[in-house]
Amino acid sequence: MNPVATAGEQIGSSRSNLFAQDSLVCGVRRLIGVVLGANMNSANTDIAIPLLLIPGCNFIVSGVSVNNASVSLTTATFGVFSAISGGGVAVVTAGAVLSGLTAATSNLNATLAATATTTVFNQTTQANTMYFRVGTAQGAAATADIYLWADVLP
Repeated sequence: MNPVATAGEQIGSSRSNLFAQDSLVCGVRRLIGVVLGANMNSANTDIAIPLLLIPGCNFIVSGVSVNNASVSLTTATFGVFSAISGGGVAVVTAGAVLSGLTAATSNLNATLAATATTTVFNQTTQANTMYFRVGTAQGAAATADIYLWADVLP
């Protein structure tokens, strides 16, 4: 894009600037899914992570972050998958612990499964949703925020 404008021309797109999920940027690591206040006290439950994808681009999952825990998560376990009930491609292997989340200011960067870093996803194969599966419940009311990161490919 040419950054020079003459009278009456627009530089950039305000929509692309305001809504990054719509901007056509490939080849970068970006946030592709968010769930705020996810219930960590419901065993064997899938939490859908709606994906904000760039039309026509592929992606490789590069990170899963969990933070803003409402209580210290000493018991809860989880996994992240491309299909419900722990099916499809394992992004984070089932049984991953959340015990590192001891306060709302703590952040946990999950260890990715080997299949996460070697699988290229797209809208055709992924149907715009990934699943955070709570394995063991916390045992008391508990919530946390989930962030899914990916390297977006052309």
